[in-house]
Amino acid sequence: MVDEIAEWQANQPRGTRYGRVQALRQTLEAAVRWGYMRSNLAKLAGRNCQPAPRPVRTFSRAEIGAIAAEMSPRMRRFPVFAAATGLRPEEWQALERRDVDRHAGVLNVRRSVSSNEVVELGKTNRSRRQVPLSPRALGAIDALPPRLDTPLLFPSPGVGVLNLNKLPQPRLDAGDRGERRTQSPRGFTTYGRRSHRTLSPPGSRCSSSPESWARASR
Repeated sequence: MVDEIAEWQANQPRGTRYGRVQALRQTLEAAVRWGYMRSNLAKLAGRNCQPAPRPVRTFSRAEIGAIAAEMSPRMRRFPVFAAATGLRPEEWQALERRDVDRHAGVLNVRRSVSSNEVVELGKTNRSRRQVPLSPRALGAIDALPPRLDTPLLFPSPGVGVLNLNKLPQPRLDAGDRGERRTQSPRGFTTYGRRSHRTLSPPGSRCSSSPESWARASR
């Protein structure tokens, strides 16, 4: 049985091997704890080497400008500010004007957005932090239209928190030979051919039984 699992592991695609094997190891480990098995055969089959992380894609200023040009005038400062500060979307969504310390040249991250609601971060140094405020980030803030009805720097068209899931849907340009031009909620523009739907890997179906893994390996 150990040899069969080792052979199955070796035949898994490189992109999904680690996740599938890890799921099997966790499933069999639970079976050992519950007394259904004496040992974890997946661990005996060999190591499950974790793949190297994917390289981070860095955008140039020209590319950030091209992304901003694709957005509405009200939102063109969002990608510029996000790229200049490196904040997560849920962090810059919760920023308020009082978080901008122009004298010290820093941005105070004190809140975050969770389930479309602003929540205060813990009062530890690890949770709250200060981010350098570069001239480019400050220029993006100064270019924002003034709002007196909300303290948020990047509010929704109304008064509440900007909901990234309710931004305009992706649009298709006519005559692009099937090439799709998509404006994502986080401000990045992607280009790619239309693709057919593919089946999800077995590990994404939350299947925990060894029988299901045996079927998936055939």
